[in-house]
Amino acid sequence: VITIKTKGDSFKVIDSEERALPHQKENKDTLHIYMDKIPALGYKTIYLKSSQKKSKDNQDNILLDKVVVNENIMENQYLQIKINENGSIDVWDKVNKREYRDLSVISDGADAGDEYNYSFPENNITITNENIKAEIEVVEKSFLKAVVKISIILQLPESLTDDRKNRSKKLRDFPIINWVTLEAKSPILNFRTVVKNTVKDHRLRVLFPTGIDTKYSFAGTQFDVTKHEITPKTFDNSDISEDVKRVIIGAREPEPITTFPQYYFVDVNNKERGIA
Repeated sequence: VITIKTKGDSFKVIDSEERALPHQKENKDTLHIYMDKIPALGYKTIYLKSSQKKSKDNQDNILLDKVVVNENIMENQYLQIKINENGSIDVWDKVNKREYRDLSVISDGADAGDEYNYSFPENNITITNENIKAEIEVVEKSFLKAVVKISIILQLPESLTDDRKNRSKKLRDFPIINWVTLEAKSPILNFRTVVKNTVKDHRLRVLFPTGIDTKYSFAGTQFDVTKHEITPKTFDNSDISEDVKRVIIGAREPEPITTFPQYYFVDVNNKERGIA
């Protein structure tokens, strides 16, 4: 689904082969158009031609798979999405007959590290939205796409204590907004998350528990897809001399790091099923 700006609604939308394209007006200036099978690194041409009929007329017969919204549930031919009261999401994979529960849980913990590495303090407190009531609003609903806005406010410690061993007892509001979008004929659920960072010394994560038993995760980075062990082997210091050991161990993390960068996606799979 692509979005363009246009005025008026007395037109039809076609491609270069004169085929009608499914489309939906969001408001007087915004038009959503469904495009299928765009060539890799290629393009397709769209034409808006004047018509006596309104653009919304006869749309139901063009696209067989539609997005359906019923209260806190939206679905298409691939996915059924349930928005829970706390803002988390349950997903039913219609193709593989699999359910994934409590996805997109917000989790916040302290960070006592530096600009390079995450490091937890001696006494960490993790705060989530699992027991918080979110504000849920369907902000867009059509046969082409549905958008749900999920607003959450966490109460987070404002920083670490001066000795950097504990989280502060003083709390601040930490607003988070999630826009969740499901489009017609798409197996992908899109997220757009906006936060107002009102506190310091913390690590904010979004959790997607998969229930998949596997040894590795894969992360899309700028120029590669990198492979990481989910549970890496511990450091073996037995063959390091005492003089060298003091330098090496003092300059690195005591245990292997399990927090890795990603740019485009993170994938977890067991070669039979997976989530990215």
